[in-house]
Amino acid sequence: MKTLISVCLLLLLIGCAAPPTSTAPVKAPVKAPVKAPVKAPVTAPIYKTKAKFDRKDVSWIDDEGTASVSGDSFLRQKGGGLVTCAGIPVYLFPAGAYADERMFAIYVSNNKGFILGSPKIDKADPDYLLASKNTVCDVGGRFKFNRLAAGNYYVLTKVSWQIGYELQGAALMQKVSLDEGQTLEITVTR
Repeated sequence: MKTLISVCLLLLLIGCAAPPTSTAPVKAPVKAPVKAPVKAPVTAPIYKTKAKFDRKDVSWIDDEGTASVSGDSFLRQKGGGLVTCAGIPVYLFPAGAYADERMFAIYVSNNKGFILGSPKIDKADPDYLLASKNTVCDVGGRFKFNRLAAGNYYVLTKVSWQIGYELQGAALMQKVSLDEGQTLEITVTR
């Protein structure tokens, strides 16, 4: 009888030690959400200029002439404020096959244009850069180039301002044609 009681107690203890059974449904483990792969921003490819700069194509740039081009440059802000090119360089490039291709690639025009941000184009030929003339817009946003030979030119400048940490504005371009002795007044804007 002692043995029977011992076996019953043992079975009772084993039964008590067993994990309780539950009728509740078993939940699947929670998985972390799968993040979609981050795609790199799509950027435009860098345009490669096909034409080669030939100084003979624009040899008149070295001649001293009697023409001049002067003017101002500005942009209007969203709130109506006017910002000029004061203190910013203004460049005068001779128009030839090389310059025509580059201006069209940058501004999508050979007459007048503007761009926001940096152009997606290869670096300019150093001889092309040396063939340009430059000045700086005065405090009123005005510029002037004197003693120019007759020919076609691109006037380039930039108007920019900063709001907080954000730089705003645009690079501007306008093509001009000068005859000997001509004085041309322009406004370079959008």
